[in-house]
Amino acid sequence: LRHIDCIRKGWVLDGFPNTPAQAEFLRQAHYWPTRLIHVQAPIEMVLSRTADRKVDPVTGAAYYHTPSNPTVAERVITADYDTVEKVKERYKLYSENVEYVLRCFPVVASTIPVDDEVTEIVQTIIAKVNKPLPTELAQSPEE
Repeated sequence: LRHIDCIRKGWVLDGFPNTPAQAEFLRQAHYWPTRLIHVQAPIEMVLSRTADRKVDPVTGAAYYHTPSNPTVAERVITADYDTVEKVKERYKLYSENVEYVLRCFPVVASTIPVDDEVTEIVQTIIAKVNKPLPTELAQSPEE
């Protein structure tokens, strides 16, 4: 995050911070996100998506449909971390932590519930990213 391209252009962290300790690390290191978008999916949807996911143990690639390559299709497996019990454990831990993380960055945090089509969710995320924050409006050179 200290590289010049991150300083000039910004940065995107996917899945981080997801614990109170990680959020505190960002704050104490003075890494302030300008947007924090929480895509909130219900447990039923998460279980449905992970039930369909298979992993190639050779490459680590994830597949949500049968791979077209017959060799790969024969070797894909359900990963240990995708069992119903493991997914429920991870979801519970995530749910316990996400509110604290969002409270660490209240001005820039927003939650998007996953109840629309994927294209609508993507459009909502893009709109959130492109919408200026009050602090950004105050720095606008046009004023």
